[in-house]
Amino acid sequence: MMCELLVEGGERLYGELTIQGSKNSVLPILAATLLCADTCVIENCPKLRDVDASVAILRHLGCCTHWEDSALVVDTARMDRAVVPDALMREMRSSVIFLGAILARCKEATICYPGGCELGPRPIDLHLSALSALGAEIRETGGELKCRGGTLLGSDVYLPMPSVGATENALLCACGADGVTTIYNAAREPEIVDLQNFINAMGGNVRGAGGSIITVEGKRALHGGKYRIIADRIVGATYLCAAACCGGEVRLRGVDPRPLSTVSGALSEAGCTVKSGEDDVFLQSDGSLRSIRPVRTAPYPGFPTDAQPVLMAALLIWQCVTIYHEGIAPENMGENGLRIHDIYSREIVTAHFALIAWSVWVFLVLLAANIVAGKPEQKESLRAPVENQLLMLRARTKETDEIRKVKKQRTGVWCGAAILCLICGGMAGRFLLDWSNFASRDLEVVVRQMVIETFPWIGLAFILLMAAEQWNFRLLMKELELRRSAPKRKLDAAAPEKTTGRNVIRMIIAAAAVALIVLGVMNGGMFDVLVKAINICTECIGLG
Repeated sequence: MMCELLVEGGERLYGELTIQGSKNSVLPILAATLLCADTCVIENCPKLRDVDASVAILRHLGCCTHWEDSALVVDTARMDRAVVPDALMREMRSSVIFLGAILARCKEATICYPGGCELGPRPIDLHLSALSALGAEIRETGGELKCRGGTLLGSDVYLPMPSVGATENALLCACGADGVTTIYNAAREPEIVDLQNFINAMGGNVRGAGGSIITVEGKRALHGGKYRIIADRIVGATYLCAAACCGGEVRLRGVDPRPLSTVSGALSEAGCTVKSGEDDVFLQSDGSLRSIRPVRTAPYPGFPTDAQPVLMAALLIWQCVTIYHEGIAPENMGENGLRIHDIYSREIVTAHFALIAWSVWVFLVLLAANIVAGKPEQKESLRAPVENQLLMLRARTKETDEIRKVKKQRTGVWCGAAILCLICGGMAGRFLLDWSNFASRDLEVVVRQMVIETFPWIGLAFILLMAAEQWNFRLLMKELELRRSAPKRKLDAAAPEKTTGRNVIRMIIAAAAVALIVLGVMNGGMFDVLVKAINICTECIGLG
């Protein structure tokens, strides 16, 4: 039977409402009830299709469930199965979360690949690798995943990316492992904090949720009890966006305002009045929204991906938002309405290039002048013979005042070039070493500003080095002419001259490199580089 939903719009929204429990929080918590052989009462449990699918899996495993108003009662004492059939696994994507809990409880589990997601296939490699790190033996036969965990041991689990599902599965499985498990690069979502609080309410010992490192003490005797699910932040964001575009006043009760801060901030920028209390959020809007900066989705605490469509829908009603591909496109909106352009259109590239065009043209002109004046092909062909002749003549000729003067000029050229290059590097380093310049989440803005602030100085340093090289070659030619007419001396009376100019520059560059490496280590950059390297490697081989 087909269901119809009729919506009659055009009215402002007023009122108060209590936000239902979080779907993304209750699903792993329902799986976590398997960790104890007792009765758990899950309050503020939303009545959703995915919850019904989780209840069906629990009942198939031998658990008893029933509803008491908005509370779901789960009795896991009679659990007698460790196999989830294909039909139940395909009801929802989150069904894979039962794998870690069943493995922790029964030391074995058999499931099929999960389904229920219309967004396309999303591999569960991160889940399986996390469980393998705890000692689980996993093999695939006939489309089924058979897991054995008779020797689950606490260990260090490194996630290549902060996957919410993989973090939850590793956390659940770690509760049944001997010893202490540490999960690195864990997801930081508030739903994982809720899962931690539920397990601790049952007698567990989980610490660190909400940060990137979670510690789990396994093999603790867990018991049942009552627990209230946190409010659904995506549902809260939906109501806020609806009130923002329709106009009116709405107050959300029973919701933590912190997970909604990114959505509230965007709506405030759009012209709404947003006020937050301890467990409520109030929004007032006249229904007329203005343009905001591009919103980029990111893992928590960034802007939630699921809240992006409702925010965009609210803003599109007033034609005040730029449509863009997630994570890459810039703001590109006209003054009188919505305009959609490709990020690499000629107009946009020209506008961005105009900011640094003067430095580029100056650099190209000076480079061309240097090439024409210096004739580098001829110079390179002459350099080796000139230097060889000088080495022989220096051993045979005496030092005259004019030769000493030329040598001092060469030293002065390289020292002056080195000093000027250090000054240019310092001017460019002012931007690079100021961490506030990289605070924006808009990568394009950061890169463009970095080019504007550093490129002219880097180009100037390059030109100075080329000019110094030209001048040095002319001085070499002059010294060669002076050596040819200088008085002779005995061969053993002369010592070969050391060329120190280039060595000085090399030492300066090496010292700067070492200083930057030390600075990166002190700022914790080593772990960031490791995580990024893992992400790149896994993406290259098709796992990320």
